[in-house]
Amino acid sequence: MKRIWRKRQDRNGTKERKGVDLTKVDFDKIQNLLLDKMREIGLEINIDNIYAELGLVKNDKKNSYLFWIVKDYLRDNELTQDFQNIMRVSAKFFEEKYGEVIRQYKADLKKNFELEHKKIGRFIMLPLDGELIKVPERIGHNYIPVKIIPMVDLHDKFSRHKRLKTFHHKGLKCVRCERVGKYLIAGKDRGGQIHLDIYTKDFELMTVDHIKPKSLGGSYDIENLDPMCNFCNSEKSNKWEEPESETDEA
Repeated sequence: MKRIWRKRQDRNGTKERKGVDLTKVDFDKIQNLLLDKMREIGLEINIDNIYAELGLVKNDKKNSYLFWIVKDYLRDNELTQDFQNIMRVSAKFFEEKYGEVIRQYKADLKKNFELEHKKIGRFIMLPLDGELIKVPERIGHNYIPVKIIPMVDLHDKFSRHKRLKTFHHKGLKCVRCERVGKYLIAGKDRGGQIHLDIYTKDFELMTVDHIKPKSLGGSYDIENLDPMCNFCNSEKSNKWEEPESETDEA
């Protein structure tokens, strides 16, 4: 392990701050810790789950295993544990251990969403379980539907996805009305990025509602998330009534 000392200027003068460059041995240890954690919780060790962990480190750090593994590893070795250093080490870990595999996985994933499909008028015919499903040519946030994914993948591959985890844990029914999610569809935006969303039988978008809105400090913890159709979510907006405490009730 190679330690680097960098100087940073502040109002009171100069102070020293400890940075770190980890070696292959360090990354091997971090990898073993991550794989042990995955085995402990019963996650299959495959590229799908490794790639999902990469997404969590970037977008949902609180629910990422690697983020906290790296933080603890730096602490145990008396190295800087600030946010930027944890993110830097995490990014380098993925590059060192899985860089080529992840690049190939992303390329294969992109090809997987470029399947040929048949268009009829303003609808696109997408295959699912041996049938062709008639999907509007634009869905959700003006996305082009490119693939219907078997719903079983919601529970197998996407149970830790930042948004989809809510449907995995709490079901597909809107908490405010009778709308129910039926399809898991990959849609492509104008920039070519793929977005996975749940849609009803009529291809209305199902969303994830923050019970306590983000604008009021609500978190992405599963306890603060509910499945909700797009119509009800728009109607609710950022309304929130703070629950009464037991003291108030008394």
